[in-house]
Amino acid sequence: MLASEFRSLALAQPGSSEGQHHGHADFRLAGRIFATLDRSECIGVVRLSPARQHELLNADHAGCEAAAGAWGRAGYTKIELALADTAWVAAALAHAAEFAFAASKARRRPKT
Repeated sequence: MLASEFRSLALAQPGSSEGQHHGHADFRLAGRIFATLDRSECIGVVRLSPARQHELLNADHAGCEAAAGAWGRAGYTKIELALADTAWVAAALAHAAEFAFAASKARRRPKT
């Protein structure tokens, strides 16, 4: 997979947009980052729910791993694009976008 394919799949998520975060591309939905590309555009990162991350990583996809430390425990998942399966990445990006939207929606709810 090329960075351009990752970018296209990220931007195919309804309501998504591309921006920049710490000098590299990010993809947002409802104001929340759900995916990024590193500066070299060789690694993509998606933010999954920890449960979904566990499920997808147990399927043993080449080039995919949890990010280091607390980021990984929070669901951030690194994808080496040269080894990535397009269908897997599309599914991961769709989940990441849904997760970002749900988090944004929960944040806007008034506290009772």
